[in-house]
Amino acid sequence: VSFYYHALAFKAFEFSGDWNDFYKLFVSSRVDSGLWFDHVLQWWKHRSESNVLFIKYEDMKKDLCAVVKQIADFMGYCLTHEVVQSIADQCSFLGMKENNSSNFSWVPDEARSSSSTPHLRKGTVGDWKSHFTSRQNEEFD
Repeated sequence: VSFYYHALAFKAFEFSGDWNDFYKLFVSSRVDSGLWFDHVLQWWKHRSESNVLFIKYEDMKKDLCAVVKQIADFMGYCLTHEVVQSIADQCSFLGMKENNSSNFSWVPDEARSSSSTPHLRKGTVGDWKSHFTSRQNEEFD
């Protein structure tokens, strides 16, 4: 769903359809980066390697400080609680939405589509449920 809004937002994608149109392209591997399942599975094969760390958005929404600490530990850094909190504040949805470096406000208007939505749209877990039909959900699972 995020990729759908991203494709709508930028002219370079040359996409102007609705969610159902995008879904068909997505599941048939006719979007940038190919089939999402293939992309994720390629990395999943390396999940036990010492230089690979999987993080889920749901975990970040649940406890961003814990995830920041997990990343720091993975990278071999020992951070104080204050530094972890500062990073979490800056990496929170609100912090990123207000930061011009991460909210794509720097992208020139001529590169944006007229149907452009904010790059950081909602920041909620599970919004896909308001887009997927029952059939799409079954196919995706």
